[in-house]
Amino acid sequence: MNSVFQLIVQLFEAICRFTGLRYAELNILCYCLLLPFTWAVIVAFRHRKHLLLPVLHLISLYLYLSLRGELNIMSRRLYERNVAWLEYFGNRSPQGYIYISLIIGVLAPIIMYGLLLFLPKSKIAGIYVIYMFSLIIYQFFVWKN
Repeated sequence: MNSVFQLIVQLFEAICRFTGLRYAELNILCYCLLLPFTWAVIVAFRHRKHLLLPVLHLISLYLYLSLRGELNIMSRRLYERNVAWLEYFGNRSPQGYIYISLIIGVLAPIIMYGLLLFLPKSKIAGIYVIYMFSLIIYQFFVWKN
C-alpha cells in the first residue's frame, strides 16, 4: 500500500514540476475536474445522449485554469480540508490514512470506471448522477467544516 501511495505522490510531484501547478492544485484539478470529465465522456459516448455533459466539464476545467490565480487559495483550502478528513477517517481505521486515501482516491474512481463501462447503458446516466451528487455532497461537507 505504501509503495502505491508513494508512486502516486511521485507521479503528482513530477506532473507539478512539468506543468508548474502546485500539488494541491493538481490534486483538486484531477479529482474534482479531470476524473469527472472522463466519466462524463464515457456517459456521453456510451449513452449517445447527454453530449452536453463533457462540454460542461470542459467549461469548468477552462474556468479553473483561466482563474487559476484566484482559485489557488481555494484549491489549497479544499486540499487541506480533504487531507484533514482523510486523516480523521484514517485515525479511526486500523489501516490508517494511506489506506483510506487509496480507497477514496484510487479504488473509488476505478469502480466508477468499471460501472460506467460495463453496466447496461440504461443505468450509467443514473450512476453518473449519483456519483457526482455524492462528490458534491462530500466536497460541501469538507468545505463547510
